[in-house]
Amino acid sequence: MTEQHHLIINCGDATHTVEVNADALQRVRCTLVDHDEELDQVLRALGAERSACQRAADAVRNLRHDIPSVATRIQWVETGVLDVQTYEQWCDIGAPNPGVVRNWVSALTRKGSPPLDLAQAHQEVCAWLRHGITRPLEVRRWVQAGFDPGKAQQWTKVELRPADAAAWAAASVSELEEVAGWKRLGVLRPHDRATWSDVGVTSGRRAGSWAGVGVSRPDEVAHWRSYGITVPEEVVAWAGAGIDITTDQGLAEIGQWTSLGLSAHETQAWLGNGDLLNVSLTPDDIASWRASGVHTGADLQHWATVGVTRPEDLETWRAAGVVDARTAQAWGKAHVRSLADLQRWARAGITDGDEACQWTNGKFITCPEEAGAWLKANFSNPGWARNVLNNDRQQVPEQTMALRQRGFFVLDGPPKTREQRFQALPAWVTIGPARAGAHPRAVTTERYFKGYGWLCRPEAATNVTEQDFDDNGNEVERRTRPWFPTIRVSDDLEGGG
Repeated sequence: MTEQHHLIINCGDATHTVEVNADALQRVRCTLVDHDEELDQVLRALGAERSACQRAADAVRNLRHDIPSVATRIQWVETGVLDVQTYEQWCDIGAPNPGVVRNWVSALTRKGSPPLDLAQAHQEVCAWLRHGITRPLEVRRWVQAGFDPGKAQQWTKVELRPADAAAWAAASVSELEEVAGWKRLGVLRPHDRATWSDVGVTSGRRAGSWAGVGVSRPDEVAHWRSYGITVPEEVVAWAGAGIDITTDQGLAEIGQWTSLGLSAHETQAWLGNGDLLNVSLTPDDIASWRASGVHTGADLQHWATVGVTRPEDLETWRAAGVVDARTAQAWGKAHVRSLADLQRWARAGITDGDEACQWTNGKFITCPEEAGAWLKANFSNPGWARNVLNNDRQQVPEQTMALRQRGFFVLDGPPKTREQRFQALPAWVTIGPARAGAHPRAVTTERYFKGYGWLCRPEAATNVTEQDFDDNGNEVERRTRPWFPTIRVSDDLEGGG
């Protein structure tokens, strides 16, 4: 039983037919139906190459071992595959049949241009595959839009269609970050930017920032601008200040702050003191503080650190020598939490906050009275006193050591009973429900108390570290702040030393 096929070949300027007859073993005999073989022999004798018809016939015979089916062989040959090496190359890159090869050649051929030869097409397919674009249909769109594999890969990173990418390129916008910013705002083509330009959004970076605060329409930007907010960073800052920026009430509140001449960041600095003051500050409160000489939120923080919670308290502190926020900051670093603490330092012979800080930096003294004892023993340099304490305790003055021991007694509390020694937590740790203002996922807050840098019971503490944990026991937030216990244990040891 034999089968007959006709292979149509473009040979020179003509179209010729190669008749292929195959036996039951798929062996073939090729006949050049309308090809002038005698002329061909003459041309070959003169040095011409074998004709297209002859090369096609050779290929049908030579591909037998790799492509057993004659019909399939003919399809490969019609596609232009004339040798085993070319056939294997296409198979290796995922083109297992002639139809896929033709799809690739068609995808890579620009409109109005002749088809690529298979060698060039294979090379270009490999380039597209290396850049992660693997489907002929997708490649066709990028090629027709005028992009090579490298450029196309870059545009795919911002998830743009080839036609949209071509529009941006035609508008001379080639920076991907710029296009990505516009895309986040829903602008896919350059001409869609016009309505946004009318409200001051003129760059992709700015467009992306507005998208980041939830804006999706130009009128939303116009709404913000009506409240004097012209850049998205201000929106973020107002939200960070604790203002609900999604409501008209929140926007009206912003108007109250701006009427005081405060920016979002300045307002945030003021309102950040709410925890220290244990109140929610209002514009009227801030006006009162400013009228009392506290001009910035950072200044208020320094005053709040030493325990000043009302503008009317300032007069007493100023009379005691704490004349400004800078001075208050220094005393705050020295663990002063009340006028009583300030007076203890004065009785110890220290009236400068920066000098007090030298005695309290790190873990050294246990109370102001101990610093005073070192001074009375002529240890005017805290560094020298530290060195003696750490390396030559026999040189520590007796009165100083006595005050130090009593200071530790105040920090640690009375000796524990047998039952207390077996309690689950040390005295300097408490665990309870999430604190006010904790992270939204927090269910528990652990507090660790310190006095002058030493772990201590809460009643003697000057600072506390608060750690918030979620219901899985994972820490979600941590902060360290000054501590103002409701009942403060007195460690004024001046009269008992």
